[in-house]
Amino acid sequence: MSGRAFAGTWSLLLVLAASGVGGCSGCGKTDTGKTEQTSSPVAAPPVPAPDDLLADATVLTPNATWRRVQSGIGGAIGLMPQTTGTLMASLAGLDIALGPELDGSAPAYLSLAGEPDDPSWVIAMKVVEERKVRDVLVQAENAKYVGKEENGLTILTSKSPSAAAVGLALDPSGYLIVGKDEAAVRKLGPYTARSLPKKPPTTSAAHVDVTAKGLSGKVRIALEKRWQAYAVDLLAEDARMREQRGGRAPDFGDPKAIVALADAFVQRKLGALSSLTKLTFDLDAEAEDIHVRAEAEGPVEDGGLAPMTVGDVAPLLEIPQDTISAIFTRSQGEERAQDAKELESAITSALGGGARLPDGEAKKLHSALDDFAKGRGDALTLVALGGEGRGKGLVLRTDSKGEESSRAVSTVADLARGPVFKEPLRIKSAQRTSGEAVGVGKCDVLDLTIEGKGKLPDTKLGLAWTVEGGKLSAALGDSPLDLVARAARPAKKVGDDKVLTSYVTALGKDASFVFFAQPFLVDQSKPVAPSPAVLAWGTLPRAKGARWARLDVSDRVIRELLKKQLGL
Repeated sequence: MSGRAFAGTWSLLLVLAASGVGGCSGCGKTDTGKTEQTSSPVAAPPVPAPDDLLADATVLTPNATWRRVQSGIGGAIGLMPQTTGTLMASLAGLDIALGPELDGSAPAYLSLAGEPDDPSWVIAMKVVEERKVRDVLVQAENAKYVGKEENGLTILTSKSPSAAAVGLALDPSGYLIVGKDEAAVRKLGPYTARSLPKKPPTTSAAHVDVTAKGLSGKVRIALEKRWQAYAVDLLAEDARMREQRGGRAPDFGDPKAIVALADAFVQRKLGALSSLTKLTFDLDAEAEDIHVRAEAEGPVEDGGLAPMTVGDVAPLLEIPQDTISAIFTRSQGEERAQDAKELESAITSALGGGARLPDGEAKKLHSALDDFAKGRGDALTLVALGGEGRGKGLVLRTDSKGEESSRAVSTVADLARGPVFKEPLRIKSAQRTSGEAVGVGKCDVLDLTIEGKGKLPDTKLGLAWTVEGGKLSAALGDSPLDLVARAARPAKKVGDDKVLTSYVTALGKDASFVFFAQPFLVDQSKPVAPSPAVLAWGTLPRAKGARWARLDVSDRVIRELLKKQLGL
C-alpha cells in the first residue's frame, strides 16, 4: 500500500472516529435485490472477535461530537456535511438523501484488523427507519444495489462498476455496515454490529480498545520494520559520507555506534509495548479543547514497563507565563544513576568507543554526569524562552541537594573548552567569567563564540548557572543572565492564568513526565489567547503496572496544524 493510500485510510477513520456515524437495520435479500422486510431489528447473539483484530472503537454521540469538532476547528471541516449520517453517506458513495436515515444520536462502532500498515476496517451505523433504508438501497425501481444473504448479513453489491470501491452490508441487528471492501465487511461486520453494542457503555465521546494480541504481534512487527528501515537508511548515509571523505570517519560521533545504542533503546520500548495486557484510548471534546487519555496495564520490569517516579506537577505553575515549551520530569536516585551510566556509555560510544576521549576528559564526563545525578532533586524543569527583543534559550531548574549540582555544570563548562567538543562544535572561543542575574544574584558564566558556516556569521552564546534558595538554575542562550532571572523570578507565572492552570492541574498528582507547549508564542508579535498543548504520563493507583497518558490540545492549535497540513 502506498504512503498516500495508507494516510488516506487512517485519515478517513480519524474523521469518522471524531464524528461518529449512524446506522441501519435490515434483513434478508435475494441476488435480484428483492428481500423480505422486517419491521424491527433482530436480537442477534454476539460474534467472536477475528483472530487478527487490532482495535475496536465506540463513538457515543456521533452528531454531537461532530458538531463540536466542526465549530471548534472550523475551516474546511466546517464546510462538510452537518450530520454524521450525511457525512457517511457521502464518504461511502451513497445517495445523500439516505443521510437523515442514519441515526447520529445512537452510538457508532468501528473495527480494525489485519496488517497495521494497511488494515481492514468497518463502521457499523444505526438506522432510523429500516424499511426506508432497505427500499432506497435495494428494493426501489431505481435501487443501485443488489443484496445477497451470507452468514446472516445482506451483502450489498453495486449495479454500477464505477461505484465507490467500499464494502456495504445490512445486519439483522439494525445496522448498516460500511467497510474498506467486501472482504472486510464479511470478516468484521458481524462482530462490529452484534458484539460491540453489547460491551459496557463508554462515558467518553469516543473509546478505543487496542488488543493485547495485536500489540504483541503485528503492531510490534510493523513498528520494528519501520525502525529497521530507518536504521538502514542512517547507516547507508554514513557509508556514503565516508566514501566522499575517502573512508574517513565523521568529524563528530560514530553513526554505527549511535544506531546500535538507539536500536537497543527501541527494542526495549517495543518489548514493553508488546508486554501490555490492556491499552485503551478515550477522546472528549470540550468547549475550546480536545482531550485524549490512554490507559495501559502490563508487567513492570523483566522486559515490561520500566519503574516510574510520580508526584504532583506544581513546579509547572511556577514557570514563566510566556514559556514557549517546557519539559517536566520526576525520577529517583537509582533511576538517575542508571540514566547517567547509560548517557555516559552513549557519549563514549558515539566518540568511537572513547578513541577521541582522552582519560582526563573521560573522567570529567563521568564526574559531571555522576555529580548531577546525585546533586539534583527528584523534579526537574527545562524551559524554552524567547520573545521580541528578549533573550532566547533554555533554562534548567531543579532542587540542589549540595555542591554536586553546581559542580556538575561547571565541569560541563570545562569540557566545552576542551578539544574533544570544542573543535566539532566549532567553538572559536570559550571564556569563564561571572555576572549578575537581576533579582537572583551572582552567576558563573561561560561565554562562547560559535564559528559561522559558509556565509553565516559567528554566533555569541553563553552558559550561566547559580544555586539560589536551594535551586539550581542553568541557562544556555544568547543572554543567559537574563534567562536565569526570567525563569527564577517571572513577572507572570503559568499559575496566574486560569486557562493555563486548568491544563496543568488536570494532570493530578501522579505524573512522571509532562511536555507543555504554547506554539503561538514562538512569534510573540501576534498576541493570542492562551492556547497550550500538553502531553503527559504517569501511573494509576489501581495496580503496579497501570499507567496513564493524556494529550490536551487547544482548538486554536489544531486549526493551525490543519492549515499547515493543507498548505494554507
